[in-house]
Amino acid sequence: MYVNGEKVLWESVFDFTYCYEKKLASFKPEYYCFGYESDWEFNIWGCMRTGMSFNEHQQWFTWGKWISNEGDWQFDKERIQHELAKNLHSCRYCPALNTKLVQEVLEALPDSVNPKKNKNWKFIETYQPETNALEWTTNQFGYEQTCYIKGVAPNGREFLKDISENLKRKLPEFSNL
Repeated sequence: MYVNGEKVLWESVFDFTYCYEKKLASFKPEYYCFGYESDWEFNIWGCMRTGMSFNEHQQWFTWGKWISNEGDWQFDKERIQHELAKNLHSCRYCPALNTKLVQEVLEALPDSVNPKKNKNWKFIETYQPETNALEWTTNQFGYEQTCYIKGVAPNGREFLKDISENLKRKLPEFSNL
């Protein structure tokens, strides 16, 4: 197969077709790419194929660094942008993919956040020491214990208001779902 005179693999052009057909057959196609049918796939990039949904178990929420011992986290937007570009490359011909929205969401993502100051975010805890993790003492169930925080993640969907205020375009109304 040729694209713009260049010989390319079929998969590099039509890799999106299965996903796009599922979107068209979806109950609410306008929400499908945002992963509305599953909390695990929920995202505001507008494409599930980013592999970077907005739930606390996603590794990309640990891409960054602590800029203070008080819990101020700075996202590594360069790495996030690289991963988005890499993951979406095979979908670049998808008619539903809006790369401008992906870029706008990345820009609207706060540069830094502190869950102590912004309740729309929470710390990602682990009980094993990790490189770049902050040691944290918590009091749960009446017991003091040491844990480590390795990043931040959204605390529910309230963070959407903060991000959507910084977008040029309007996100779908996820609260109606």
